[in-house]
Amino acid sequence: FTSDPGFSAGMLGISLTAIVLLHTDKLILSRIVSLEEFGVYAVGQALAASLNTIVLPVFNATYPRLCELIARSDESGLGTFYRSVTQLMSALVVPVMCMLVLFPGAILGAWTGNLELSRDAAPVLALLAAGTGLNALMYPAYGLQLARGNTHIALRTNLMLCLLVIPGTAMLASRYGSVGAAAVWPIANSIYVGIGIPWTYRACLKSRAWPGFYRALASQQGPTLVIAGVAYAWLPMATQRISLIFELLLLGGTLMAVSLACSPLVRNGWRRRFQRSSMASS
Repeated sequence: FTSDPGFSAGMLGISLTAIVLLHTDKLILSRIVSLEEFGVYAVGQALAASLNTIVLPVFNATYPRLCELIARSDESGLGTFYRSVTQLMSALVVPVMCMLVLFPGAILGAWTGNLELSRDAAPVLALLAAGTGLNALMYPAYGLQLARGNTHIALRTNLMLCLLVIPGTAMLASRYGSVGAAAVWPIANSIYVGIGIPWTYRACLKSRAWPGFYRALASQQGPTLVIAGVAYAWLPMATQRISLIFELLLLGGTLMAVSLACSPLVRNGWRRRFQRSSMASS
C-alpha cells in the first residue's frame, strides 16, 4: 500500500490531525493556566500515556497478520482474527484503565511520594486515562483500516474530532483549567469508539455485526469492572508508601487475572496448552 499516492497522502493527513488532537490541549493550557498547574497536567498525562506500553506491542504484533490475511483474501480468517485481537486488546487495557481511573491519587502517591501533587493531578489523570483507554480499544480497528489500505475513515474521524477538540478544549480550559482540558479527551474518544467501530465493520469487514463488539466488551469485561467498582467503594488505601505499592500491585494483578480469565481467547489458549502438556506427559 505504501506505493499508492492516495494511501501516502491519507497517512500524512492522519499524522497531522493526530498531532493536533494530541497537542492542542497543551498548547491552549500553556496560555491559560499557571506554570505550576501546567506541570500538574503534564504529570497526569505522562502516567496516562503508560497505557501505550500495552497498546503498541499488540498493534505491532498483529498488524502484519491482518495484512497477510487480506493479501490472501481470507475474509473468514480475517474476521475471526480481528475479533481475537479486539478481545485481547480489551482484556489487557481495561484492568489498567480501571486502576488509573478509579485510583489515580493512590497511584500518583505511590509513584511520586508527593501527596500534594497526587491530590492535584488525580482528576487530570483519571480523565486522561479514561480517554486514552477508549482510544486504545480502537487500535485493532485502525490496524484493520490500514491493512485494507483505507485511510479515509481515520482521516475523516480525526478531522471531525479536531472540530470538537479545539474549541471544546479552549472553552473548558478557560473555565475549569487543566481539569476542563482533560475532560475533552474522554468525550472525544467516546465519540471515536461510537462511530469508528460500526464504520470499520461496514467498510473493512463488509459486515453489520458491529453490535457484537460492544456486547462482547460488556460481557467479558463486566466482572473486571464490578470488582474494580467494589474495590473503589470498600477497599481502604494504605497510608505507608511501601504498603500502598503492594496493595495497588495486588489489586491490579487481580483485575488483570480476572480480565484475562473472562476472555475466551485466553481461556482457549490455556486449554490448548494444558491439553498439549497432558499429551506430552502421557
